Amino acid sequence: MRIVLISGLTGSGKTVALKLLNDMGFTCVDNIPPSLLPQLVAQSAASQISKLAISLDIRLPYPQDYIQNCLRAIRRQGHPLRLLFLDTDTATLIRRLDRHGRRHPLAANTLTLGESIAAERQMLQPWQSFAFCINNSHDGIGDLKFRIQEWLALSHGGLQVVIESFGFKYGTPLDLDFLFDTRALPNPYYDENLRPLTGRDEAVRAYFAQFKIVQQMVADISGYLNRWLPEYARQTCVHMLVVGIGCTGGQHRSVFVAEAVAERLRDYPVWVRHRQLPATAAHHV
Repeated sequence: MRIVLISGLTGSGKTVALKLLNDMGFTCVDNIPPSLLPQLVAQSAASQISKLAISLDIRLPYPQDYIQNCLRAIRRQGHPLRLLFLDTDTATLIRRLDRHGRRHPLAANTLTLGESIAAERQMLQPWQSFAFCINNSHDGIGDLKFRIQEWLALSHGGLQVVIESFGFKYGTPLDLDFLFDTRALPNPYYDENLRPLTGRDEAVRAYFAQFKIVQQMVADISGYLNRWLPEYARQTCVHMLVVGIGCTGGQHRSVFVAEAVAERLRDYPVWVRHRQLPATAAHHV
């Protein structure tokens, strides 16, 4: 039986994650105390359930040794176990909870919403230290689903590469393993005919084809990754590497370079996503 445990802060997307897993054929259980996990796993196995996803009610201060013992008890039953932790910055959580009129489960007359979130974050820290973490501060529902699907694909083994273009003026993604800056390249933004287009449009691609410096940067980045990715796969326990490629606005240069680099990484499963192009779905190369 394949088991996924989901934890995270209130408002970070646990319900979205559990619904996605339900759509993928997992039997889902919401809001269970960790002390009941071994019993639930045993009963599910006896019922011949093949895939089980559990959202944990972990707002009690469980000691770290208790958590370790709980996870060992599940693994002793012989089932593959994976932990996902959903994190989000405090300002975003406050906006989400206010927008949906949700009361924080730790809220009390003496605690503000920010203080409640801080208390929950402290309680969850031991669980976060054991889990694969996704920071969901800036992603929409579609992006979160994509990133969870990426994470689940790791069970097939091998190294997976995600190349993400973005705009520095909107903030740097928090989960990058590599970061490359393309702001030194010529910028189509200053051509009024190219300004509304993106790095995926043929006119912009033709613009970049004029400059040897652009092709050199693509070659340098892809050459570095092709040289070192095999070592990461061989020497570490990393199964997914996220490569960030940024420019000022995340529309032209970073998008073009991300696509071009992905084309040169043929030895790995590569996904490309463009953070500043919301209408463009992540795609496999």
